[in-house]
Amino acid sequence: MWLALFLSLPLADGQIGFEFLTPSTFKLTRTWGPSPGPAKPEELKSEHLIVRITPTGQVTVLAASTGKVLLAEAAPARRVDGDITIDRLSPADEEFFGLGPRPDARLASRGLEIATQSPFLLSTAGYAIDHKNYGRYRFDLARSSKDHARVFIAGADRLEYLFHYGPSPKEIYEERFKVLGAIEYAPSDVELLPARNVPRYARKMDKQPNACALIHSLVHASLSGTVAPAVNLDHYPDSEAFAAIIPLVYRDQPLANPAWRERLRPFLLTYLQEVKDRGYPMLHPLPFQYPTEVEARQRADEYLLGDELLVAPLCNGNQRSVYLPRGNWTDLRSGVTHKGRQTIQVTGDATTPILFLRNGSILPLAEGETMALHYAPKLGAEFFLWESDYEDISQVHAGPSADFLRLEIESKKNRAYEWIVYLGEGKTIRHKVASKGGGNEIVNLPLPWTP
Repeated sequence: MWLALFLSLPLADGQIGFEFLTPSTFKLTRTWGPSPGPAKPEELKSEHLIVRITPTGQVTVLAASTGKVLLAEAAPARRVDGDITIDRLSPADEEFFGLGPRPDARLASRGLEIATQSPFLLSTAGYAIDHKNYGRYRFDLARSSKDHARVFIAGADRLEYLFHYGPSPKEIYEERFKVLGAIEYAPSDVELLPARNVPRYARKMDKQPNACALIHSLVHASLSGTVAPAVNLDHYPDSEAFAAIIPLVYRDQPLANPAWRERLRPFLLTYLQEVKDRGYPMLHPLPFQYPTEVEARQRADEYLLGDELLVAPLCNGNQRSVYLPRGNWTDLRSGVTHKGRQTIQVTGDATTPILFLRNGSILPLAEGETMALHYAPKLGAEFFLWESDYEDISQVHAGPSADFLRLEIESKKNRAYEWIVYLGEGKTIRHKVASKGGGNEIVNLPLPWTP
């Protein structure tokens, strides 16, 4: 295996510029015109990818470890009168996401034709293509032909894109992050911001006709390479709950943080640091977190905050359905635990967000001067709480051990904590801990648990 720095490959009617940016990401540029030299087939290899290019410029990409075809062009890309056409084969089980924020309630895009100014396409085949050249884009995703995905770019003088291989969505975003680099944020970015203080790395979302359309747009954006969407709450004055569950929000008129947003602040700040460290989106759409679940691919009206919290916004009345992915999920309002891989009906109001905690995880919530640690057994769990004033993490761990439940806090600062352990059926046990900075506080609760 070898890693190319940059290659210029002659074609019969132009040339291709090719560069491996990482072992899983390459940049390809295609131009048309006189050939600069004799064309010949090329096979370019990295640790993770094999890229084959014919003398006419037809591209095939394979996974190096398995030989699986990730992407195959049905014919070489062509340019006629300033318009570029790319025709790629697409097997029937391939699904697509991305292509920018839009109010579409349908999340997966196979069978659709989409015009977009955000030509970032995520495929369940294990890759994403981020088109970079100027032009007006239209994607035909197996609509006119069931086994072809076509891209039409009007007004383009060249073809240029980045190819990121994962194969999982999280790994794809990590590869993209290696190329784009980290954002720089301030801890105050998770506050309710005045419009003038929206950070430069954030993408301001266009106004949507209603709150449901906004949620759909946010989920599509997060699968389109937008890691930090920002929402103007002046457009959606629906509820305090709505203001709490979007990581970056602002409004033109000053307003104090809603109570639930204050509670979620340490959690949101931890995941804003994850955006900086790993390049993940602040909102985790269900296919990002559960890429193999077919039902999860259909839901644009719910998402995860981080890995722990499933968010089901009420945006049309006080009732809705919620799909719960695999695992067990505890409703934070009632403490009742539900099995995953099912759809349930919930009722709510305008003041309390509908949040489900994934069992086997810990959720830190600020309760005044106390940090509440919500834990849903039975699986072991940990959370690395980002302490922005220390530029370091406090660690909390929980899990069954022999005949007791072990709860552990390694805090970077003096702080009052309270463990809140969910037992199911609405029952909890609580235990307060006064932790000293640099200490290691361990609590052993005997089993079986009693409320």
